[in-house]
Amino acid sequence: MDRRAWAWVGCVCATLWGCSLDRAGLIDESVDAGQVDGGRRDAGSVDSGTRDAGAPDAGSDDGGPGFDAGTFDAGTDAGTFDAGTFDAGTDAGTFDAGTDAGTFDAGTDAGRPWTVDLSTAGTFARRSEGSYLTGAPSDARAFVAWAAVDQRRLEDRGDGAGPLLLIEGQATNFIRDSREVGTSRWGQPGSASCMIAGTREPGPDGTASAQRVSGIGYPPGQDTGTSSVARTLSAWGRSPTMSPWNANYAYGNLMRPAWALTATSAWIRPSATGTPTAAGVYYPVDTTIPGGLPGPISLVLDLHQLEDGRFPTSAIRSGSSTATREQDRLLLTASDLDARFFTASAGFTEVSPVFATADLVAGDEFWLVSVAAADGVRIRNDGTGVFVELVSGGAVMARSAPLSFTRHARLGPVCWDPTSRTLSVGPTSGPPGTAWSWTSASVRVGARLDGAFSASARLGNLYDCR
Repeated sequence: MDRRAWAWVGCVCATLWGCSLDRAGLIDESVDAGQVDGGRRDAGSVDSGTRDAGAPDAGSDDGGPGFDAGTFDAGTDAGTFDAGTFDAGTDAGTFDAGTDAGTFDAGTDAGRPWTVDLSTAGTFARRSEGSYLTGAPSDARAFVAWAAVDQRRLEDRGDGAGPLLLIEGQATNFIRDSREVGTSRWGQPGSASCMIAGTREPGPDGTASAQRVSGIGYPPGQDTGTSSVARTLSAWGRSPTMSPWNANYAYGNLMRPAWALTATSAWIRPSATGTPTAAGVYYPVDTTIPGGLPGPISLVLDLHQLEDGRFPTSAIRSGSSTATREQDRLLLTASDLDARFFTASAGFTEVSPVFATADLVAGDEFWLVSVAAADGVRIRNDGTGVFVELVSGGAVMARSAPLSFTRHARLGPVCWDPTSRTLSVGPTSGPPGTAWSWTSASVRVGARLDGAFSASARLGNLYDCR
């Protein structure tokens, strides 16, 4: 039977019984009105005899109504055709095949095409436990927690930022028995009129570890040696009954007033910084030194800490010897990142340094992210001020406006844009810099690639800043 006869049979069948025939056996009635049948159409070709809703292809129409000769004419499709999968529900006629290989990501039109969740992405390691806050300091609940070896610390300081990844470098607490004032490690006798209560009280982590110190003078002290670099003393404490009160740390040849506060039932963590060039003793509190309150004291103290540096880092609990918190390490590979991280606008959704600008001296630097030994983004005091800088090949290519912030302040998003050659912190952008390019490579978050210059900061997710 020739083709005209088949057409006549098809018409009779459709008229009498509502059936349909395909040109090569059956006509597929499900494909019409510009709808592409993703289940039937192969990449770049149409099932034999599949209809499209456009006008018949003059070069291949066999005379049947709206009937194509077996090849798909891209010009007759009402939308656009993806050689893979086309989701008519998520793309209203504009599918960018270059955006995604075979599948359409609805997030690409939402302003932030990609995000790297630093709470789960990459490979994380830390060879020790580490502490972090789970909320704002309080007297009613525990707000300090302890992360196990190789566990990320998602710190929430109750400042509205929510849990952010805490990245810090290695630090050692030179105070031994940091929660046990009065043991043999605290061998320097205190004043007879200064007492340490035998009953423990809940500490910042909720354990019965805090000690109440009361009376006049000072409790037992601990020899801590000398140092040629700056060190910082800190402790958690509270005093709900004294107002005003002024307790002081005494350390070697340095006597640093550290607590000059009104009564508070909530925990606070004051600190003092200096360079102990002469041997001395650490007394957690001393009312007899200049500036000290001569009257009786009543303080609850816990987690005493002495460490190198000009600001206190997260609490490190020690036993009979010093204790070290190891460096946080987070590495991302190409599979964790969108390729546009290296070539387009990118940044962190939030940056909150542990330190303040006042803690830094010329030459201090803290790397937020690095893609090579000399490529990345860092916070640095260059001698004229503190800036966030983008570095490529060891040279500063763009930087923020000058910064001034306190410890644990939220700076907001930190973004860099190679197109405009700018770097912004929060809503403020620095001046245009020099064009740069980064090569796709492994990425280290929170330090330079070789591990130097840890960020000492809470970091939000990496994301597309557009």
